[in-house]
Amino acid sequence: MSETMDKAAVHRGAGGPAATSTDTPKERALAIAQRHGSAAVLVLVVVAACLLSPGFADWGNFQSILVGNAYTSLLALGMTFVIISGGIDLSVGSMFALGGVLAAWGVQHGGTPVAVLLPLVCGGALGTVHGLLISRDARYVFVSNRNEGSVSVISTATNIVVATISGVALLPEGIAIKR
Repeated sequence: MSETMDKAAVHRGAGGPAATSTDTPKERALAIAQRHGSAAVLVLVVVAACLLSPGFADWGNFQSILVGNAYTSLLALGMTFVIISGGIDLSVGSMFALGGVLAAWGVQHGGTPVAVLLPLVCGGALGTVHGLLISRDARYVFVSNRNEGSVSVISTATNIVVATISGVALLPEGIAIKR
């Protein structure tokens, strides 16, 4: 390796585009935009929202945003670990739906403790089976489509059966579905 490449690798850090002394100002600006563009757009959107809607910068709104996105953030955190480890889990959506249906059923038939424990136990059991299938095949998760399919089919079928038999519906009072 040449000395220039080594300096570029050190300057680049973890995965960013190389910026060497021979880069033009335009190339350096593009490298900065590529590295920090998402954060800049987020800042611009927040500033615009604060200017256009005075209630946006309110602490109550901030709490509402955090609470409203808690489940998505937890899923994203879990998927981050899966992706970092080199896998892709295609059954997350159906497992999330299964947890929601089981929690709704649990509230109707046993209260809050059942609504919390039932999705955890069922999700843990299906996750364990899924993990055992993946480790038994010694393949990457993405390659094991039949395992992904089986977990998705099992959780989707359970959603349909539980929701149909028990009449679980998460609709607010006063809203009716006409047949």
